[in-house]
Amino acid sequence: MGSLATMDDEDESAPTAETFEGLRSPRLVAFGHLLEGSQRLLALLEADLKASTAMSTSELEVLLRLANSPHHRARPSELADQCVMTSGGTTRLLDRLESQGVIQREPHPTDRRGFVVRLTDDGAERLASVLPGHFDSLERLFWSVLSDEELQSLSDIMRKVRDANR
Repeated sequence: MGSLATMDDEDESAPTAETFEGLRSPRLVAFGHLLEGSQRLLALLEADLKASTAMSTSELEVLLRLANSPHHRARPSELADQCVMTSGGTTRLLDRLESQGVIQREPHPTDRRGFVVRLTDDGAERLASVLPGHFDSLERLFWSVLSDEELQSLSDIMRKVRDANR
């Protein structure tokens, strides 16, 4: 295989303008905007959260999911699915949160082989202390950029995408 400097201009494997024509399609442009916008937003939210609370967005997401779960409990597999994490990543995250005292693992009430994760009182207090600043960041970076109708449309669209890919 030759270097770029010595390759023939007529090399049939070289990309042509037609090769990249589809990169400007509205579908791919929309996907690019989704990726860039969501990654940029998550990076900014993560930086704000870390700076003000030393908490990661993953840690916050688990606490939020538990706060919204019946009896503030969920199976680790449910948290992994909802947070789009591997089981190993979820285990490490739960270990970290448990060492902070914000969650507790308990035996499952009906399945002796399993356990559930419960939001502790300290976890609920920590969540309550973090949310005002996080909501300020969400307002500044996300909510204020979109109208109520756009937020509802975005929520509907992302729910549809999520449900189609479970």
